[in-house]
This record gives sequence, C-alpha cells and structure tokens, in this order.
Amino acid sequence: MEFARGTLYGLARQEAGAFGVVHVSRVRNSFNRLGSATLYRVALRLLELLREAEPVMGGYWLLTPYRVVEINGKFMFVGAAPNMHGLLGGCTRHGLSRFVSRDTAENLPHQVLENWMGASDHDPASVVAALISGHKLNSAKTSGLSGVEFLSLPSTRDGHIPFLWTDQPNKAALVDQIAICRQRAHGSTRFFSASVQNGSVISEAPINIEAARLFFSVASHLGSAPKAIIRSGERETSITLNLRLPAAEYRLALAISTQIVRSGLTTTFTAPTELAPVLLSRIAKLGCFSDTLK
Repeated sequence: MEFARGTLYGLARQEAGAFGVVHVSRVRNSFNRLGSATLYRVALRLLELLREAEPVMGGYWLLTPYRVVEINGKFMFVGAAPNMHGLLGGCTRHGLSRFVSRDTAENLPHQVLENWMGASDHDPASVVAALISGHKLNSAKTSGLSGVEFLSLPSTRDGHIPFLWTDQPNKAALVDQIAICRQRAHGSTRFFSASVQNGSVISEAPINIEAARLFFSVASHLGSAPKAIIRSGERETSITLNLRLPAAEYRLALAISTQIVRSGLTTTFTAPTELAPVLLSRIAKLGCFSDTLK
C-alpha cells in the first residue's frame, strides 16, 4: 500500500504543490518495474475503497483531498500521501490505515465516519419495508425464466449458515409472499423479487437495494439473524461472520483490521480492541446478534 500511495503521489504531484490526474498506464508501468505487474489493479482498488483516490473518465485517477476521520477517539488519516520523511508526523498503522496524533489531526479537515463509510441509516425493518413496497409498485408479469434460484433459510437457524440458494420455489424464504431470486447469465448475476404460483415465477420486480444489506435484513426479519462470533483479547478482537458485509461496513472493516482471513463461507476480521467496538456497533445495526467467546 505504501508503494501504491507513493507511486500515485509522485506521479500526481506537479509544480507549486499542485496535483493532477494520473493515467492508469503510468501506475501499471511503475508496478512493472517493481516486478509485480498485476498488483496495480489490487492497489488502486484498495485506495478507492479507502477513499484515498478515485477513478475519473478515460482511465485517469485522482487523489482525494487529505482529511482525518475520528474512530473511537483515534484519528485515521485518509489520503494517498506516503509517510516518507515523517510527512504525517508520528503515525500508527492498523492494517491498511494510518492513524495520526491529535495535534496533526487538528491541522487537517475532519470527515464524519458515517459520511466516509457511505453508511446507510436504514435498519433491517426499513430495508424489508422498502423491498415489499418496491415489489408492489414495480412488479410486472413474466414467464419462461430459466436458471432462477430462490433465497432459502435453513431449518437449523443457529446462525451458522443464515441462508442458502435453492432451485425449488417451495423452499423459498417468503417475505410477505415475496421471494428473493437471483439469475445468472453471461457471467453476471441479477437479483429480483418475485411472486410465485404453482412453482413458477409469475411476476417480478427489480431490487434497488444492495444485495449484501438485503440479505442481512431478510435473515433478521425472518428470525434467522446472522451471528457474529467475537473473541476479545487485551490487544486485539476478532469478529467472524458468515455473510459478506455491505460495502459501507466492509470499508470500515478493511480500514481498521490488522488481518482479514477468509475460510469457506466465513470471514474473520481482527482489529485493535480499542477500535473493534465501532465495527461491532455497525454490524449490530445490520441485524446481527453476537456470541462472545472467551
């Protein structure tokens, strides 16, 4: 990450301290010289997720303005500035992020955490209400669909696997007689809501809700809330989930986690114990319940 930050910073810096746009080919060439030609895509994606840089038209990238985001009394620096020669002062690393002192933070603009995350204030109940309302308003008759799978909840309801996909309509998890479906074709997947009759989809409507957020909300609404397994230590806390986090919550997890481990359907985020409560609070708002292990 420091190489990516330093590369983008160096290529963007112009005379008199101004910054310009950088074409992706120049970033790729820098990674080629490093001997890691394909890593530039990952690096740029991470910088975009952390909101330190953003793509613009024509394959160009732009540095975002420097600012700090306060997280539980700590100040996360957001910006693709390398810390060469103490540019950020004494900073502390947590995962991919740099945290600066209060004195340094006082000299920089502040951004509210929820704004930086792009967080939604919608709780599970309001997400489900939006799903029902959207289906009633926008559903249209359809027929002859193939390759449709239906969201289904397992019978165990122990939080281990909060949902499955099935091709059997009678096993679909219904929300006010509405099924949530996915259809894969030509390398892409579309999600939609459906009314089912006699084992066939008779009407459908588009879903304008982020899929990951919808899954959390529906599982919670139907009494099978996903479980977050927490192991808290003096210095680090790990949080294990079996559902992919929505984009806003994942951005926060990515920023503060010192380690992210994926194994099968589960992901474990390990974060400093002093910062973990902020992530746990956001996960709880998704409709998760917590199981704390000693």
